[in-house]
Amino acid sequence: MRITGVLVDEQGTWRIAHYHVSFLVPNELYFDLVKKIAGEPGQRKEPSPTSFPAPPETPAATSEEAVKRVLMDFARTFSEAATERCIGHLAADAMVFGTDKKERWTPSKLRAWVAPYFKKGIGAISLPRDQNVFIAPSGDLAWFDQRKVRADGGRLRSSGVLRRTKDGWRIVQMNTTIPIPNSLARKLPGMIDKVARGK
Repeated sequence: MRITGVLVDEQGTWRIAHYHVSFLVPNELYFDLVKKIAGEPGQRKEPSPTSFPAPPETPAATSEEAVKRVLMDFARTFSEAATERCIGHLAADAMVFGTDKKERWTPSKLRAWVAPYFKKGIGAISLPRDQNVFIAPSGDLAWFDQRKVRADGGRLRSSGVLRRTKDGWRIVQMNTTIPIPNSLARKLPGMIDKVARGK
């Protein structure tokens, strides 16, 4: 499993403000798992997106709205195969985690990973929804969680941290995972083990 989160200093005592525990799912298992999750009782039925909404034309009125716009445009860059804009949303010390345990990218590693796809114009629609943003009392850090609905039927969750800079908000950390229903949680380790053993 992977654990990411945020701690804040409250008068000399560190407190957990955000805590994200996630399964590490091999890429080979992704589509099979997406189908299994969709078939579980209680799963939300919603259409998969085919495009992104147009970017807002007016300035963001609040820090929360500014952060949401950065997260939305970061996701939009993947659908548009826009390398420079994608990497430009990241802080120099950023770390981006994918759903597979091998997917742990610095900005330079993420650039190298997306380059072969983006050069061919191959992108992916992963539309953020239900965005929750929290601004630190200092005003220079933010953390978030959001759902992502993919065009391929996948349903993801991402969370992370942004830092305010002189050039705007930049992503410091982003962790994207596949939310696992409790009804599948006990079965998943066995499914992952089969993939690891090549069965």
